[in-house]
Amino acid sequence: MNPDLIHVYQEQVTDLKQFLQAKQQEKQKKKDKQKEQQKGKDLLKRN
Repeated sequence: MNPDLIHVYQEQVTDLKQFLQAKQQEKQKKKDKQKEQQKGKDLLKRN
């Protein structure tokens, strides 16, 4: 394999990993937000 190609490939893999991590964190934040909203609704129901 061409060393230059390997280098480019490694960079792309790194970018992809970072992208996927960011996506995962975004999902987690949305889940947390939904949980918070659910808590709020439950509190309103109780009062």
